[in-house]
Amino acid sequence: MSTGSYFEPIDEHRYKPTAHASGAWDPDEQHFSPLGGLLVHAIDRHLAGRSDHRPLVSRISFDTSGASPSTSARSGWRPSGPAAPSN
Repeated sequence: MSTGSYFEPIDEHRYKPTAHASGAWDPDEQHFSPLGGLLVHAIDRHLAGRSDHRPLVSRISFDTSGASPSTSARSGWRPSGPAAPSN
């Protein structure tokens, strides 16, 4: 059954791409825009659960180094910059 979405959830942090996320030249690769949207979704979910008032996201950038295969994706993020918490 096609939902019309780019990804279908597998569990809390993993998603399976649908045909809608495939690249224009190779259906076995993902177009980056839906994958970028999935990463922003993970950040939004994290921020919605925060109770503190630390600085909010002001810019998001992505570095890609090649094609992304059309396999399941695990969402996650890591803050950086001077306001990022140190671990």
